Amino acid sequence: MTADVGFFQVEEVLMQKILSSPAKELVELYAGIIGQDVFKRYL
Repeated sequence: MTADVGFFQVEEVLMQKILSSPAKELVELYAGIIGQDVFKRYL
């Protein structure tokens, strides 16, 4: 991502899809901002 607003997309859109998927046990999700050492681990 290039801005903090991308975390909203991950949290509100992508996470909902992953959590409702039968493959959620197989997913590791990390999000970060390009050029910064800011990373969040979601799953």
